[in-house]
Amino acid sequence: MKKLIFARLIWTILLLTLFSSSLYAGTATLSWDPPTTNIDGSLLTNLSGYKVYYGTVSGNYTQTINVGNVTTYIAANLTDGLTYYFAVTAYDTLSNESAYSNEVSKFIQAEVDTTPPVISGVYSGSITSTGATISWTTNEASTTQVEYGDTASYGSSTTINTSMATSHSQTITGLLPSTLYYYRVTSRDSADNSATSGGYTFTTSAPADTTAPVISNVQVAGITSSSATITWTTNEASTTQADYGLTSSYGTLTTLSSTLVTTHSVSIAGLSGYTTYYFRVRSGDASGNLTVSSGYTFTTSNMTPSITSFSADPTTGYSPLPVNFTATVSDSDGYVTRYEWDFNGDGNYDSDTGSVPSTSYIYTDGGSFTPRVRVTDNGGASVISSGLTVSVQSSTNQPPVVSDFSASPSSSTAPLQVTFSTTASDPDGAITQYEWDFDGNGTYDAVTSTNPVSYTYGPSGTYTAMVRVTDNQGATAMASTTFSVSDDANTDAGIEHITVAGGGGCFIATAAYGSYLDPQVMVLREFRDKYLLTNIPGKAFVAFYYRISPPIADFISRHEYARVSTRLLLTSVIYGLNYPHYVYAALIFVMIIGIAVYLMRYISKYNNYEI
Repeated sequence: MKKLIFARLIWTILLLTLFSSSLYAGTATLSWDPPTTNIDGSLLTNLSGYKVYYGTVSGNYTQTINVGNVTTYIAANLTDGLTYYFAVTAYDTLSNESAYSNEVSKFIQAEVDTTPPVISGVYSGSITSTGATISWTTNEASTTQVEYGDTASYGSSTTINTSMATSHSQTITGLLPSTLYYYRVTSRDSADNSATSGGYTFTTSAPADTTAPVISNVQVAGITSSSATITWTTNEASTTQADYGLTSSYGTLTTLSSTLVTTHSVSIAGLSGYTTYYFRVRSGDASGNLTVSSGYTFTTSNMTPSITSFSADPTTGYSPLPVNFTATVSDSDGYVTRYEWDFNGDGNYDSDTGSVPSTSYIYTDGGSFTPRVRVTDNGGASVISSGLTVSVQSSTNQPPVVSDFSASPSSSTAPLQVTFSTTASDPDGAITQYEWDFDGNGTYDAVTSTNPVSYTYGPSGTYTAMVRVTDNQGATAMASTTFSVSDDANTDAGIEHITVAGGGGCFIATAAYGSYLDPQVMVLREFRDKYLLTNIPGKAFVAFYYRISPPIADFISRHEYARVSTRLLLTSVIYGLNYPHYVYAALIFVMIIGIAVYLMRYISKYNNYEI
């Protein structure tokens, strides 16, 4: 095989020349001299062809073209604004290829367009009494404009349409009927080369009926959950059609009735129940004048869905308590599309299950809840169920809270009747019991299920009363209040006398009958309040009684025979009080006091009580 040819072809035989011409902007014309000898000086007899190499960087050729056995080549489709570098190689029939020739380059300049568009096919159409449409074509993309007037001097022009196109059309409006108009068209290409056509004419048509029908008395009748009938009248015979839809954009047209009438009616079917529809009507006369009414609305009827059952399972338990809810609903004119669940009964819907009629919820806090479900049908009608009751107890009982404990009055003279009031709540249950320690000695003197209570203090001093509240699970909370009792110059100091709002009793009677709420004790309390505490001798007697009765009452409460005996003695007193024999009752009562004094001394001897 011969060695590679052409070492000297680059310098002597293969001389690359570049020609430039504005006629071929974006191209480069290359020519070269053919080689005649091989690299060893022997005669070249098997030359096969040439390859052209080029690129935008000197010495770096990204494009290769096998041009065959020619000595001229035009490189086309070159990018404006770039410099291209070119070299050529030769190859023989054995595919031996020479080295690159000398390199040449060319800067590609943009071609300058100086040729205006060619206008053709100018014609007028859609001629009416007040307008016409002018159309034409061009051989290149260009702008669109029409000059026109009622003389050959024109005088008016349309607004130029700067969109580049080869098919052009502009409508002239505001013309006079039965009038000859002159016109010509103008188009300008992107290189600002402008072309104007020759002159043309057209004549507008005679005036026609341009008055549209007058629509009146638009009404809607026969509304059901799925249909309605729209009626209206016009002042001249015209067509019948209506637009309707769920918004003021309408969206649906009824079938056009081309029968020309003055009384119109359109029936619309396939509507959704309990839905507002927007509509308008339209009528056109024989000359094509169309009137479209203003917008109206109507609402289809709808039956509210009915909740036939709403259940929860379970309805009681300890937290965390999972509860399953199920609703059964019927809808006579549609179907349910939405179930919304208010698990706490607070008016806020916590879950939306779409068309699924069941759900579940876990109650993590204790309390009583009233869950509800709101059901909405496909027509938008909604109904809310009645509330269920779900009772949840906390796994760990929370104690009650005493927010207020007060004494009224907080100070006065003895004997002083003080009313105690407390405000208490329980976060996960209910208050079931109030225990009252009126003198703060740690012993609860009374137990009630309600408040307030009253207590009468005899001796002067500062007292601290206490209350203990208990909830339904046995948790307690305590509070205290302090008040003062001063001496009354008109009576001796006593000790205590309990009354409860609505009733009460003295110590001895309470010990005998076992409860300060006993009806017999209430009789004695009423006698004390009405007849003893209303005068000075009575107050003195009450004070004396308060001073001596506590140890006697304690002894009576611990001995059954003493309780029986005391009840027998008190029965006659209470009888006298129930029937107005007050003098008789008072004498017996004094006798009982005398016996009590004797018993007190007896008790003091054996039980170390001090008087």
